[in-house]
Amino acid sequence: MANGPKLSNVIVPNIKDELSILDRLEGILPTERERIAKAEIEAKQNVQLKQEALKLFVETEKGFTFLDQKVGLAERLGLDELVGAFRDKYDIEESKTERQILQDMQTAQDWREIVSGYERIKKNEDGFYFDSVDRIAGDAMNRFKNLDFINALNVQKTAKEKERTRVQDLADDAAGEIDAYDNAILGG
Repeated sequence: MANGPKLSNVIVPNIKDELSILDRLEGILPTERERIAKAEIEAKQNVQLKQEALKLFVETEKGFTFLDQKVGLAERLGLDELVGAFRDKYDIEESKTERQILQDMQTAQDWREIVSGYERIKKNEDGFYFDSVDRIAGDAMNRFKNLDFINALNVQKTAKEKERTRVQDLADDAAGEIDAYDNAILGG
């Protein structure tokens, strides 16, 4: 037996100490139930945050006229689904062009520019500004208070220019006839 294992070198762990280590580990690590409860709480908090962000968006977006402002607000509030919906429904690049047209309409010096911009936006029935261009164009046209009067003046101006041209042609014809008459008298 001199060659066999020596039991004096084997250490038997104390079961009481081993269980206390397991108890401590279990106290640190969350159980499945705790993980599920924590996930549910986080999900409820996320839903609540999304609802608050959506409520804030609805209250705030009324103050924004332009699509890119609304998309930017939705992005800052973390409303990715709303941003995706805007991008799916509208052509963002086209809306930037239309935004510039609307801004030009608001500062136009000639009513024809307003009409031209209005017609361009109204051609895009799926555009973001299709419904709002009526109001913006109407507000812009208000700067030309007496539009009917201006149109009447333009008609009168055109009529007077035509009359002046007609009278000038008559005068030229009469002068030509007088010259012909004078030449006939002198030629005898």
